[in-house]
Amino acid sequence: VLEGTLFHDPSVTLRFLGDFGASLPHPIQKTTPLEVLISITQMYACLSSSRSGLRLIMNSVGKLRRIVRIVESRLNSPSKDWSQADRLVNDSLIKEAKLAVRTTFVGSLVFPLGVAFFWLAANSWHITELDWIGGLPALIYALIVMEIALIPLLYIMVADGFEIIAKSKRCKEMVDAIDAGKLSPEQVDIQRYETMTNWTPFWGSEFPMFGEAAHNETKLVEDEIKNVKEILASWFPAEKKKGEKEDKIKQEA
Repeated sequence: VLEGTLFHDPSVTLRFLGDFGASLPHPIQKTTPLEVLISITQMYACLSSSRSGLRLIMNSVGKLRRIVRIVESRLNSPSKDWSQADRLVNDSLIKEAKLAVRTTFVGSLVFPLGVAFFWLAANSWHITELDWIGGLPALIYALIVMEIALIPLLYIMVADGFEIIAKSKRCKEMVDAIDAGKLSPEQVDIQRYETMTNWTPFWGSEFPMFGEAAHNETKLVEDEIKNVKEILASWFPAEKKKGEKEDKIKQEA
């Protein structure tokens, strides 16, 4: 591409850097302007991917710690009036915990992938022809690390695609059940509920790895349960009346 143009002329790079008083040793002098441009994109990939990987790891670990803290709190203070809302909240906690573990794993793959781009950028400047940062063997190891990291990342991407297809099928089944008037509270699982309400509980967001627990965390959980109960009651008013009747019988007893 662009063969015979200034993009493939190493002397252009030498003249440009010479204007800033910089001199390049051999074999870095062979670096062409095109390789300089490529190295800039590779360094961007190195910095952005490494930063993203670390951010995924730290925030996901923080999120998982918060979920464990909430689950322990609910186990130590179980609800006296167990309801469909409590089941949905517990299912959401389990789902988000699994997602946090997977995101931590993804971050542990993205981070070394970004670091490996450093050797690709160095290769664009022909630095790997020297022994400064491990030479060509280090470049080969970096490529191996990238290939190993990409395999599970590609698998996760494919799995996510199939999950989206399965989710669309569940949505269609749910719409058919609503149209037929056959949707019952037992059929509303966490996936269906989130699809119908776009529910995003606070424990589903990222959380700093070393973040402190909010003083009103227990109240936030109670508010989430209350909101879920109100939404379910609006969908199934008959179930609400049934629950009120049962509560009245308990009080009389």
